[in-house]
Amino acid sequence: MIGGLVSLLALMTGVGLFASVIAFSGDYTWFLNRAGLTITLGGLAMTSIVVFPVGQLFEAVRVYLGVVTSGEPPIAGLYQNIVGISRQVRREGHGAISATEGGSEAERFLAAGLELLKHGVEPGLIREVLVGRANAYQSRMRRVESVYHHLGMVSPMFGLVGTVIGLILMLNNVSNAEEVPRNMAVALVTTFYGISLAALVFNPIAGRIRGHANGQ
Repeated sequence: MIGGLVSLLALMTGVGLFASVIAFSGDYTWFLNRAGLTITLGGLAMTSIVVFPVGQLFEAVRVYLGVVTSGEPPIAGLYQNIVGISRQVRREGHGAISATEGGSEAERFLAAGLELLKHGVEPGLIREVLVGRANAYQSRMRRVESVYHHLGMVSPMFGLVGTVIGLILMLNNVSNAEEVPRNMAVALVTTFYGISLAALVFNPIAGRIRGHANGQ
């Protein structure tokens, strides 16, 4: 759990550093542009709904929150647990097997295998069940990672779309001195939104989920 919270804290710190630089560099309202936010966030929302089922988008949020709040796989603790269970089985038989599910996927995986062994399931079948469970878990994590990877990939693109729109509007209204700064703001701030979301939010989250899945 500590590793996940550190990851979340680092993410929030990065966003906070950007916000503090903006706040102390001048008028922060320069970076608040309704048109730019609409292009970037609206584009991300629409393309995500087109590419992914809505249920997968909600799953991506739940999984990331689960990664943040769950602990890292306690390998040393699992090893000691297995050794202790082995000694207990030698003394009392398979009926003495007992394992509680922990917070990590590794602990739940061990508990599932021990439960099957306790009920006399053949080792070969236990292996097949556990391999299937492991593959299903990895598949789920790849699906979730693909959501954040997609968002990190298209976010700068929508920033560029906003830049193009802002430049077009500026060139069409170049004779209007009041409209030029406003359209230029759309052009630049939208790119800032897209790149910042990709670099500070979506790509780090995708990397965190991939690392968590590999660690399990």
